[in-house]
Amino acid sequence: MPALTASSSPGAIVKEVSCVIGGILMIFSIKNPLTKLCPQKTTITSTVGVAPTTSSAVLTTSSVATTTMSVGSTTNVVLPGGTTLSVPATSTSLSTTSTSTSTSTPITTSYSTSSATSTSSSSTTTTSTSVSSTSSTITTSADVQTTTSSTSSTSTSSTVSSTSSIDVPSTTSSTSTTLEVPVTTSDAETSTTSTSTSTSSSAAPTSTNYSALSCPADLPLSCSNTTAIADTCCFESPGGLILQTQFWDTAPAVGPNNSWTVHGLWPDNCDGTYQANCDPSREYTNISQILQASGDQALLDYMNEYWLPNSGSGETFWEHEWGKHGTCMSTFDTQCYPDYTPTQEVPDFFEKTVQLFKTLPTYDWLAAAGIYPSTTIQYNLTQFIAALQPMHGAIPYIGCSKGQVDELWYFYHIQGSVQTGKYVPTHTVTAQGCPASFYYYPKGYTPPVATTTTKSSTAAPTATSASMPFVGRGFLYPSDPTTFATLSGPVTKAGKWIGGIGLTPAGWTTNSTTGSGTFSLTTSAGPCSVDPVTSLLSCAAAGTGPVSLFSGSSDGLLMFNGSTVFGAPSVPASNAQVAVYAQIAEPVPFVIKWSSVDLSKA
Repeated sequence: MPALTASSSPGAIVKEVSCVIGGILMIFSIKNPLTKLCPQKTTITSTVGVAPTTSSAVLTTSSVATTTMSVGSTTNVVLPGGTTLSVPATSTSLSTTSTSTSTSTPITTSYSTSSATSTSSSSTTTTSTSVSSTSSTITTSADVQTTTSSTSSTSTSSTVSSTSSIDVPSTTSSTSTTLEVPVTTSDAETSTTSTSTSTSSSAAPTSTNYSALSCPADLPLSCSNTTAIADTCCFESPGGLILQTQFWDTAPAVGPNNSWTVHGLWPDNCDGTYQANCDPSREYTNISQILQASGDQALLDYMNEYWLPNSGSGETFWEHEWGKHGTCMSTFDTQCYPDYTPTQEVPDFFEKTVQLFKTLPTYDWLAAAGIYPSTTIQYNLTQFIAALQPMHGAIPYIGCSKGQVDELWYFYHIQGSVQTGKYVPTHTVTAQGCPASFYYYPKGYTPPVATTTTKSSTAAPTATSASMPFVGRGFLYPSDPTTFATLSGPVTKAGKWIGGIGLTPAGWTTNSTTGSGTFSLTTSAGPCSVDPVTSLLSCAAAGTGPVSLFSGSSDGLLMFNGSTVFGAPSVPASNAQVAVYAQIAEPVPFVIKWSSVDLSKA
């Protein structure tokens, strides 16, 4: 049968190649690269006698090539106009095995296409044969032609023409062209074999995208899946570990005296690492206006009382929390909102954070266990965990700074989206950040600053009240988080803690003239930074990484992101070095104290 092409017209000369491959008659356009598969080729030249009739989506032809096949002889191809071509047929391998071959190459057609993307067949051709049969299906989309043949050990006695409607997917768009393709059926003696025509599509399957506001109930719990979840609108990933974090700020006091305050809602990775600032295009700088425009004035009022920083404005703090953490939550991605409008996801983030915070009344839970803020009583981790674990359902992270508790992190896995999913408490994956005993100071109380004495020496420089921390050049010393006494050894120029007494420290230089606000740090090794994923402190040549901004407390302690917490995996032996990490609890917690003088000479 002449190949159906967009250019076929009455009287057109059509050149084709026929051959037998594996006992199956194949007919190709002469330009089809698949002709290279033919061991022997027969060129067919014919004239199309009847023009195809086209419509916007259907091509119909009445030209039928009738194929009569017999065992051990030849295959007769009857072309339009009555021309018969005899081609040797290989039929000695006939058996009860059914073989299907499908070949797909790009289709080029100028016919109009419909919006359907499915591949279907509107009819099934039944072939009646005797004894045993082999059914073979060849789909050649390059010729927009489907050839179906059925052979048996008994030659066919008659032929009948019919047509099968096929949706042929386009390779350049998500549309298909419907063609009416002739199918030849044979009527013989006993058994029947069903043969259907089909085409293949190269388009990749698409997953169902759920709305983050309406998710199925049978999705796996975050961090528990064993295979990748394609749709992350209802499955938080990679940050499947959700943390609701709280502050206890005493000096200055933040929030009511009988309540902890909101720090944020964080999407940590399942191993405790995290991503940050994932979408700069959505780091909005008008959170208050966004909430007011969405009708969430009551939410904003609550945040102005319970979600405030210990320095700076609430607006800046909220912008930081949304930009750093909210933009990294997959279920808040814009595609997870049908008919998305800009900033639509922002109120959901703050509403969920506050909603979750209200279910975690830390102050009340501690008070119920007899743990109240005090300037004289010290508590320990066992007491805090015993009070909080039964209420939350899991062990939270408890963080301390300068010998007093000031932060809690409650961990969850989630089933569904962050907005509407089910929160399941889980234990902290971060090592506890408090010493063996610590204070739980009342808000408004300022603890006394620890003082240290040094031996006098006429040759040694001494610190004076005029020396301002973090101005110009100074030295950094790991110190005890409770007493602030200097520990063994300074911080090196590479950002590591080196153990030993009397070691010459590396010089650290800030770009601050007042010691307040944020500043950069530099050593002779280069600019210093804290890795956003591992929290590792390091200093290296310019261009090898981002430069971090630090700040300092009024009593000369180095801070990063508002926290004085630093740590190391162990205390370094003499002249040995260990890595220093910021903001995460390591086995050896400490603070880093700035000194304007070299203490090794004191």
